[in-house]
Amino acid sequence: AVERRAKNIGWYDSQQGILTFNVDGEDLDLLTDYGRIKLDAIKTQSEPVFMHNGAKRNARTAQNNDMMQVMLFDSLTHNAQKDEYEFKDGGNPEQNIIVAAALYKVIMKLTTLDTKITDKALRDIIQGLPAYCLQVQGDIDKVHTRFNNTYAQLKARGEDVSDKEALLFNTYAQVPDKDYRDYMKRQKDDYYDNAGDMKNATYLTIMKKAAGKYNTMKQDATHTWGGPSEEDQKVIALEALLDKNLKLTKDLQAKLKAKGNNNNNNNNNDGQSDEGGGGGKTKTKNKKNTSNKTRQKEDEAWKKVAPKDSEAKSKQVGKKTWNWCMHHQA
Repeated sequence: AVERRAKNIGWYDSQQGILTFNVDGEDLDLLTDYGRIKLDAIKTQSEPVFMHNGAKRNARTAQNNDMMQVMLFDSLTHNAQKDEYEFKDGGNPEQNIIVAAALYKVIMKLTTLDTKITDKALRDIIQGLPAYCLQVQGDIDKVHTRFNNTYAQLKARGEDVSDKEALLFNTYAQVPDKDYRDYMKRQKDDYYDNAGDMKNATYLTIMKKAAGKYNTMKQDATHTWGGPSEEDQKVIALEALLDKNLKLTKDLQAKLKAKGNNNNNNNNNDGQSDEGGGGGKTKTKNKKNTSNKTRQKEDEAWKKVAPKDSEAKSKQVGKKTWNWCMHHQA
């Protein structure tokens, strides 16, 4: 509410404003950097407004001061308004004029937990930025919002983060998009080499680069955010091709094996001819009937008896013709 009214009424005006104070050569905003602005500095730099002979005592700046201090007091409870001791440092008792900026500083000091525990909690949040980046799936806008809000609170307490650049680069390394990570890795190398766009860069420069690349990649219709890189896609395609070829090889082996089994079955079912006999049929080995071994021995006995010189070398038994083989003696 204070910030909105300050902008609407003109409390930030360069000539008539009452919220900007110079600390060690740097202009600081009271509403966001109240922790870095000492109460004495506020009083000293506000003297032209509240001193009876101040240069701005009767100017618009004094009116802005009155409006702000009235608004602040109206926001307090009745009991709090009576507690003048807490706000004694916020005004000039002799002139009975309250410096609005000093009052705001005192209120924030009383209502904000400016303790070491709070500072540590804020530092834990900002140091946990890499893990948060994973949690939000590399949403750089959310990452930067969290960083800015936390860092602003630390600055308001007069604290700082010395390793902001390293923290940001470590955070970007957690983004689940390889192309983006590669880009920020190059920016990191340039930063530490003090080269290219990263020469004399600050953490703000790094954040601007990171946000710009993120927005460009998100708007690129040809790029799937968080998807595999071009190199990864080639590897995936090659693996798929290898898997397909391996499957084809296995299928082919199975078919060849099945075909071989069929051929063997066909050969076993073909008609058999006499060993050494003619007829042009494929020779196959006789299968012995082992169901009656006594008859089998009798059947085989006459085959081992050589024909006499006057007898024929072939013998017709049933439907088969048997030829005597002098080499096998059978």
